[in-house]
Amino acid sequence: MTTKQQSPTPRDLAIKVGQSFMIFSSETFLEPLKPYSEGECPSARCIASAIEGLHSVVSAAGLPFQLIQDSTMQRRFDSFHNSERILALIPEKPGSGLSEDAKRLAYKSADHKLKEFLSGDEGKDSVRDELLYELDRRLMSPDVRIAAEELLVQTLISTWSIFESFARSFIIEWLNDDPSRASTILASPELKEVFGKQVVNIQTIGDHSYDLSKSMGTVLFRGRRLDSLGTIKGAMKALFESSTVQTALGEDLRILNQRRHLFVHNRGVVDSTYLEQTNDTVPLGERLTLNCDDVKQYLIAVRVAIIAIGDAVAATTSSGQN
Repeated sequence: MTTKQQSPTPRDLAIKVGQSFMIFSSETFLEPLKPYSEGECPSARCIASAIEGLHSVVSAAGLPFQLIQDSTMQRRFDSFHNSERILALIPEKPGSGLSEDAKRLAYKSADHKLKEFLSGDEGKDSVRDELLYELDRRLMSPDVRIAAEELLVQTLISTWSIFESFARSFIIEWLNDDPSRASTILASPELKEVFGKQVVNIQTIGDHSYDLSKSMGTVLFRGRRLDSLGTIKGAMKALFESSTVQTALGEDLRILNQRRHLFVHNRGVVDSTYLEQTNDTVPLGERLTLNCDDVKQYLIAVRVAIIAIGDAVAATTSSGQN
C-alpha cells in the first residue's frame, strides 16, 4: 500500500522559492536612504549615486520574479478577456465577427473583472498560489536553478562594489570639501601603510595647479587603494568619532567582502584562506552556495553603513566640526 504524497502548501512553496528568487521591493528597501541624498553636499551626492546603484542591483536580482509575475497576471487577464470576447459574439450577426466597439467593450469588461477579482482575498490568494507554483515549476529545470544561483552571486559581488565605490568617493569628496580634514587622515595609525613615507608627489600637486583647496582628497588618494574594509574603517574612524559608524562597518560587511573575494577569485570554491577568515563550516573544496536571505542581509548591511555615515556627517556639520 502506497501513501499518497501531499502537495506542498503555499507556505512551503513560499519558503522554497524565496530562497532562490529575490522577492524584494527596491522602493521599500531604498526609502530610508532617500533623505540622505537630498542637497548638494558631498555626502548627498555620493549617497544619491549609491542609491542609483543599489536600485539597479535589486531590480536586476528581482527580474525573474517580476517576469514570472507579469506572465501570471497576463494569463489571468487573458482568461477574462477570452470569455468576454466569446460572449460578445452572441449578439453579432452570423459570420460578421466582432465589431471594433465590441472588441473595446470586451477589453474594458475584462479589465474591470480582473480588478474586481483582485480586490478580494480569494482572488489575491489565487494569483499568489498560481505564481508560487509557477516559480516552483521553473526551479525544476537545472538550467533555471543554475541561473538563479549565478544571479545571486552577481548580486552579492555588485553589492560590495557599490559600497566600495560609495566609500571611496565619499572619503575623497569629504576631504575635497574641506582640506583641513586631511590632518586626521594623515595622523591615523591605521592608514600609515596606505600612505607610506611619501604622502604626496610634487607632480601630483602640480597637476592641480598647486591648489588643494578643492582637491585634497583626490590628491591624497591618487594611486592609492581604498578597496579593503580595514582601510575604509580606518579612514572613517579618522574622519568621524562615531562608534555607530564603526559598528555598521562590522561583521556583515566583512563577510560580504570575504565572500565576494571568494567568488571573484575562486568561483566560490572554498579554500583554506576563506575558512580561516570566516570560520565558515562549508567543507574545503566545495563551492559556496548562497540563498536570498544571505544577499538581503548584505544589502541591508550596506544600507545601514551608508545611513550611519550620513548621520555622522549630519552630526559633524551641525556641530561645526571639521
